Amino acid sequence: MVMQLEYRIDLLNSLLRGELYAVDVYEDAVTRFAGETQEATLRRILNDHIDASVTLHSQVIEQGGEPTIGSGPWGYFTAAVNDTSMLLHAETILPALRRGEEQAVKAYAEALANVELPEESLRVLDRDFLQRSRMHMHLIDQMIANGT
Repeated sequence: MVMQLEYRIDLLNSLLRGELYAVDVYEDAVTRFAGETQEATLRRILNDHIDASVTLHSQVIEQGGEPTIGSGPWGYFTAAVNDTSMLLHAETILPALRRGEEQAVKAYAEALANVELPEESLRVLDRDFLQRSRMHMHLIDQMIANGT
């Protein structure tokens, strides 16, 4: 039982690290696109990641764990945006963000396949976070297709 609980907390903290890293990356992207047409969409996505990090933080506490306070080197976004210099060039920012969202979809889908998580956590991961990440991919695809 203790092992299951530790695994739940580790899994939720892993997702939390990914969301915290996504917040950092999107804050940079919003700054980079300040005053441009992409700013509002990127800010909306940023707010979704902030919301997800707050929710995951609460879920770790509810499970009796200590929430991670930083993104660390292991967030799911790190796998996609491992070179922050990509965020300096407009033509690479959106594809890098899309790769990060693809990693988010993968991370949440894997977590959903885990029967170790409480039912409420599974519902939130599916209804909110997995679906939002898919929507983020679509929004980024639109920005890329529009050349903006």
